[in-house]
Amino acid sequence: MVSNVTCNGIQVATLWNPGSNISLITRELAGKLNLKGRNVTLSVTKVGNSTDSIQSKEFILPLTDAHGETWQIKVYGMDEITADVSKVNVQNVVNLLRGIKISDIVRPTGKIELLIGTDCCALLPSKIDQIGNLQLMKNQFGYCLRGSHTMLQSYENVNNNAVRINHASGIIHNINDMQIENLPLKESIDKFYEIESLGISCTPKCGNCKCRKCPIGNNNYTIQDERELIMIRNGLHYDSESQKWEASYPWKRSPSELPNNVNSAKAKLLSTEKRLHKMGQEYSESYQNQIEDMVKRNVARKLTETEIQQYEGPVHYVHHHEVLKPESKSTPIRIVFNSSASYMGHILNEYWAKGPNVINDLLGVLLRFRQEKVATAGDISKMYNSVNLSLLDQHTHRFVWRDMDSSKLPDHYVLQTVTFGDKPSGAIATIALQMTADMCSHTYPDTAKMINKNSYVDDILVSKETMNVIQICDNILRKGGFAIKHWIVSGDSNDDMEGLNVVRTDEEKILGMIWQPMSDTFTLKIKLNFSPKRQGVRTGFNLNAQQIDYIPQNLTRRMILSQVSSIYDPLGLVTPYILSAKLLMRSMCTKSNIGWDTPLDEQLTTTWIEFFKGLFELENIKVPRRLKPEFTIGSPTLVIFSDASQVAYGACAYVRWKTGKDYETRLLFSKNRIAPTKQLSIPRLELCAAILAARMRQKIIQEMDWEFVKVIHITDSMIVRAQIQKESYGFGTFVATRICGNTKYY
Repeated sequence: MVSNVTCNGIQVATLWNPGSNISLITRELAGKLNLKGRNVTLSVTKVGNSTDSIQSKEFILPLTDAHGETWQIKVYGMDEITADVSKVNVQNVVNLLRGIKISDIVRPTGKIELLIGTDCCALLPSKIDQIGNLQLMKNQFGYCLRGSHTMLQSYENVNNNAVRINHASGIIHNINDMQIENLPLKESIDKFYEIESLGISCTPKCGNCKCRKCPIGNNNYTIQDERELIMIRNGLHYDSESQKWEASYPWKRSPSELPNNVNSAKAKLLSTEKRLHKMGQEYSESYQNQIEDMVKRNVARKLTETEIQQYEGPVHYVHHHEVLKPESKSTPIRIVFNSSASYMGHILNEYWAKGPNVINDLLGVLLRFRQEKVATAGDISKMYNSVNLSLLDQHTHRFVWRDMDSSKLPDHYVLQTVTFGDKPSGAIATIALQMTADMCSHTYPDTAKMINKNSYVDDILVSKETMNVIQICDNILRKGGFAIKHWIVSGDSNDDMEGLNVVRTDEEKILGMIWQPMSDTFTLKIKLNFSPKRQGVRTGFNLNAQQIDYIPQNLTRRMILSQVSSIYDPLGLVTPYILSAKLLMRSMCTKSNIGWDTPLDEQLTTTWIEFFKGLFELENIKVPRRLKPEFTIGSPTLVIFSDASQVAYGACAYVRWKTGKDYETRLLFSKNRIAPTKQLSIPRLELCAAILAARMRQKIIQEMDWEFVKVIHITDSMIVRAQIQKESYGFGTFVATRICGNTKYY
């Protein structure tokens, strides 16, 4: 049900939706009406039981009804509420309804700017007349229509059912709660903690698993993971003629249940075209060029009218839209295909199994990359697009496009390769890469093993004494349709690299770390950016050391947490400095009653600005990539230190080599943790540090190819030394749970 409603003298196209328990307003209209609101987070549950967390604002909106009375309602801001409303001629049906004139029905067209749900139940229209499936509705604001009738005439090329309104159930979270009500920030923090836990996390195991995420026995996968892995492997077929893999997706539900959502795809195309036109010609041309490039590379294919009419299998269209790439000068946006879009409760991604996490351990790949004299990094070009799709999966990946020409009907395309954003795409591409290596394991066992162990998504990192293995690696990958975009080699050696695309560069990002190949060192690049985000991307530039004065003086906890959580240091090369940020963050939480968006006082602001200034000093630190020095004798020794104080505890691992009459050491990696707010004794914190050291030892021995002649743990706590040499029996719960299962690493 749609009608016009007066807000501060402005006529607003309004959707009356009894299927929603919250009311919504577009951010554009809220700005036009100069509404002031408070920050909240919405958890919106849609058809299909999918939930989205949306950062929003709560507004109080005045509405004026047909009698001049003002109603104050609570609404929440969103970028878009639903698809545009098409023009429908209602004149033919008005004469069939009692007591109204054609002027009584004012049906708006175009963008819906306001949605009113059951939280304003007293305002929702009620039925006063009905003819067949068409109902006449009325409320304080006038008349509107609901339903359908054969005499309704649409002025659009699409059907009236192109616009679907999902049931929306909203939960509002106050922004001043101790929770972090910001989805991009929460994801950033989760990633920060994930990196912090590399090498020291333990595998969850329980006797009565309810989460169904615990591995069974000594396996790495759950029972569900094993089943999905078999589905993906069985769906991959190798074409020896084209030397490409073809994938059939792991369908959990029958694809025949998917509705044909072509009209929804056309409506979505209209909104995408409007946004691109507003953004400017550069963005429109970039979008068009990428579509043409996809067709040229056989990633997409235009369907003929005959093929559209004759194909009898399931059909589903995937929405596509732009994502900003401000860091790219040549491509300001990239195209994203959204398989998570909902249509009549059907979400394409929910039809597929995801598959297990088959990606190698990030820390393990980095440690092996540091082992030997020469390092090489290869980037697989368009890895996901290197695996073809079966015919059925192509037609459930249709999309529409018309070259930004609104005067013609959209053309229909299919995606012919695995698509980034599909739930199983990561597992399919990685398993296809592994199966390619396995095909050649009898001929080149060492190289095949190297590919399987040292690949991480589309990166292959190799560390060897010589580089003759790279040519073999390149040939193996080509047998599976995977092509290396370029190789980057440490130093300036060209040995054994003939016929390969070798790129010389001063700096390269390797699994998020900054590697300088010519000097063969790791360094850090600090990115500080306090500008607001648009579509999840910062709108301003990154600050450098000379622009430190651009740091805002009205810093908030949210802004600081966002910047600190963006620091990427998987090897713990600068953990002492990052520890100071953790301690500062905790002091703000425990000693000050500061809201997430409340500006800090002058003293705290000065302290944080000094911290951010010091971050840029870290860019001067250079750590050798290579862990093995020249002229070593024998195997290395692993030395792990652990220690604790009242505020934090940690551990660091070194590899020690004998070189002639001397010894040389290299830092492997380090980890630390801040102490709990509930104060613990120093011996207990020392024990926690020793457990970190034990887990680090386990990870190093498990991931690295070296055989250590000796492993030495160093701690200055005699209490901890005594505890780990005894059985856990007789200890209290705190000590026993930490000693049990970890003493075997000492």
